[in-house]
Amino acid sequence: MIAMLLSVMMTVMSAAQQPPEDMRKLLETVLDQPAQLSLRDVKLTELIETLDKETGVAVRMSPETMALLPYGAQTTFTQAEFGQVSLRQGLTGLFAGLGMRIEVRRDHVEVVPTQALLGIGRKATWADLDTLAQVSALHPGASDAEREGLRSRMQFQVPQPGAWELLAAQIKDVGAGTGDQVLDIACAKLGWSWFPSDANIVVLPVQARFERQLQHVVTVRRQTRPFVQALDEIARQCGLPVHVEPSALAALTPGTRQNFLFGVEGYSAGDALAAIASQARLTYVITEEGVVFYDPANGRMAAPAPQQDGGEPGMTLAAPTQGTPPVAPLSDDAILGMVPMTIAPGQVMHVLIRASDLPPDLREEVLRRKGEAIEALRKALGRP
Repeated sequence: MIAMLLSVMMTVMSAAQQPPEDMRKLLETVLDQPAQLSLRDVKLTELIETLDKETGVAVRMSPETMALLPYGAQTTFTQAEFGQVSLRQGLTGLFAGLGMRIEVRRDHVEVVPTQALLGIGRKATWADLDTLAQVSALHPGASDAEREGLRSRMQFQVPQPGAWELLAAQIKDVGAGTGDQVLDIACAKLGWSWFPSDANIVVLPVQARFERQLQHVVTVRRQTRPFVQALDEIARQCGLPVHVEPSALAALTPGTRQNFLFGVEGYSAGDALAAIASQARLTYVITEEGVVFYDPANGRMAAPAPQQDGGEPGMTLAAPTQGTPPVAPLSDDAILGMVPMTIAPGQVMHVLIRASDLPPDLREEVLRRKGEAIEALRKALGRP
């Protein structure tokens, strides 16, 4: 179990009566106190509950963050242990083994994924986490031997020739720091990123990492909210910066800008953003800064979105359920797909393809194949 100074525990337990700035100071003080932990075969949720109960320090991890782990919230620690260190150091080391780090908030400690863990774009495997832990334990910026030891594990997916030499120079230039921190900084200087893949380290352009992060499944409760808040919620869940150009906001109708009706469940962040883009008559580009929404009409007022639920624009995506709908004709506005287009070095634009973009013969072909796909699904589900 966890042993801490009783006076420290009492300080945190009474923190709710303190002003916000004092509460943060108290939390920082507690985290610097000595602590020890010794647990066996404990699930992630049980571990967090124990930390909260025994120390009085609220440790939080969002469901989206838990979902990145091999077994989600049911991921089990065969051994969770630290001693003779501060609580801050203990928590840092404990969650580093899961590819995560801690952030001290106003009244709690939030456990958040590292860039490398997010870059995997799926649930991490134990092999992925082992590689993250091994990299974190290195100091390649200060050790020539450890830096050279990374070389055989690198898998470069970047266009530049001499990729290892470029990266090694940046790693050496960064100097002191843990391996994951040094790789983050060194790759960022080159416009790259990295993530673990089994025992290997994949290095790729940062935009490609963002595209992988858009594969994360997100859930946003259906309700009306400001347009940017809908984007913020998706950005939070997939760990990807999402920005909206001022001209794009200006192109939205007042109803869309302030009362955007949207919900999504069981779809990827990329699908959710594509749905929002279609709903708002905007499009987006993936840059080194993240996803940027803009008005394809070069700042002119976008066409009004379809009206739903009492006149406000809205859309809900939900994971497929039982049964299949009949084949409906393609409307002129039906979205058939999205095509990535490189418009400049380091900039990829995703263009929505609508039914109205196709000639009549191709529209008929799409409708025919749609019917075949629905029929195949009906047979697979054993539906008459």
